[in-house]
Amino acid sequence: MSRNVLLSSSHNSFFSKVFLFFGLAAIAILLGFYVFQVSREIALRYTIENSEKMLGGIKEENKGLEINSWQANSARDNVALAQKLNFEKVEKITYIKILDNTVVSK
Repeated sequence: MSRNVLLSSSHNSFFSKVFLFFGLAAIAILLGFYVFQVSREIALRYTIENSEKMLGGIKEENKGLEINSWQANSARDNVALAQKLNFEKVEKITYIKILDNTVVSK
């Protein structure tokens, strides 16, 4: 009977060592996975922050380009309208001098 007790206690000791080994291995693997996830999250946040800054710059540049485009189109539209209404370029300007204070004189 003492032999069975010895086998039983050594058997329990072996299983407790195996259980302890696999438990510590699982904790180490989960800890490594946690560190990996935190590192990846920080990298993604940094990328998102840089992308938002770049997007803000692009929005500002786009506003400037829209204003320039609107001004260029407005000038072209004015030239096209002047041609359509048969306007002519003024070569010489002559001013009329009024001698009286009234517009119509007798």
